[in-house]
Amino acid sequence: QIQATDPDAGSNGRVTYSLYSEARLSLVDVLEVEPDSGWMMTKSSMDHLQGTVLSFFVKASDCGSPAKHSLVSAFIHVVSPDALVPSFSQPQYSFTIPEDTAVGTALGSVYMGPGQTGFFTAVGGETLDSNQGGTFLVERETGLISLVKPVDYEQVSVFRFKVSATTRRDLIECVSTVDLEVKILDMNDNKPVFETSTYVATVMEGMPAGTRVIQVRALDPDWGSNGQVTYSLGPLLTHNLDLTKGARSFSSPATTSSVFAIDSKTGWITTVTAMDHEACSSYSFEAVASDL
Repeated sequence: QIQATDPDAGSNGRVTYSLYSEARLSLVDVLEVEPDSGWMMTKSSMDHLQGTVLSFFVKASDCGSPAKHSLVSAFIHVVSPDALVPSFSQPQYSFTIPEDTAVGTALGSVYMGPGQTGFFTAVGGETLDSNQGGTFLVERETGLISLVKPVDYEQVSVFRFKVSATTRRDLIECVSTVDLEVKILDMNDNKPVFETSTYVATVMEGMPAGTRVIQVRALDPDWGSNGQVTYSLGPLLTHNLDLTKGARSFSSPATTSSVFAIDSKTGWITTVTAMDHEACSSYSFEAVASDL
């Protein structure tokens, strides 16, 4: 199977596959590629091609206008029917690990079919999620899959790559591949961060209780409830209270909640009471963002 990705949306990112060859042999007589999936399939017997290597390109095109494409080289070694072609114990393998999994942790193993011996190799792709950077290592002799670099759900949530199995007989190597998927579980490893370190707002005195003052916003890159932010008000840090003659005095010490309220979901801060400049000209307090 030939696979290509296109980050564009809609038809601009829909990929179709076709054969592209400049060889003398007409590949379309013996091979075809499924346009939507990229699976290579035989169309007729290949007995007359035993011992040869078919070399060609597969073209991946998007459905945009104008269409863009890329070519990848492909090689098919046509072996005799008695060749020892390796197989895997499963059609595909899947593992799941939390994003805080320690480097060096073993995920599990891939296995060849009964009675088969050979060696395993991780087939790195061209993108980070296809193990381009070697995040996972496949032990050559045992097929053990290990984590060799830290993973971060916010960067890559699912890794998909291939593992090859190789057998050798009479100086001829036969290779098969299997799809391997590693799902990364999100952990609450990030805290909410406000868009700015300080918010400053002005409100006219005499405005009624419930007047909107300012909206604070914080973002948490974690997924689901780990990244859902709620807001609350912290302590009143300072307030310029004027106790000179004619100024209104507070019947009890001022607190943040006695002057302001915050919507826990939206971060909108509103007044709880009417503002009086002569009584207090400014307030300084903390807004708190927490995840769930």
